[in-house]
Amino acid sequence: MGVKPRYLADLQERLLQAMDADLPAAGVVRTFRISARTLRRWRPRQRERGSLADSAHAGRRRAIRSKQWSLLRAQVPADPEPTLAAHCARWRDAAGGRVRTATMSRLLAKLGLPLRQRHPHLA
Repeated sequence: MGVKPRYLADLQERLLQAMDADLPAAGVVRTFRISARTLRRWRPRQRERGSLADSAHAGRRRAIRSKQWSLLRAQVPADPEPTLAAHCARWRDAAGGRVRTATMSRLLAKLGLPLRQRHPHLA
């Protein structure tokens, strides 16, 4: 089974409008080379939402939300030579949530905060 094509919302809307203007579904399917099942899925979605535009996906909740960035900014200068593991442990104690070192590293870089990673084998 291949990758399903993504249709732009305005194209979807125009195809449904064509069907509303008495163009038979079979004609739309044949002309635009889309499946009849796709058209059948779009109609209820348009009725429910009022539009076929993609809705926001919830996804996974961030380990450190943007509301908490000020807390992280205050935590970083507290230790001049922290490791990522030390940052994660301090975050767990301060905010109560576990954070992986990779997550901490990406967020520190995103916020422009210094990262001085000490490697255990070099210490």
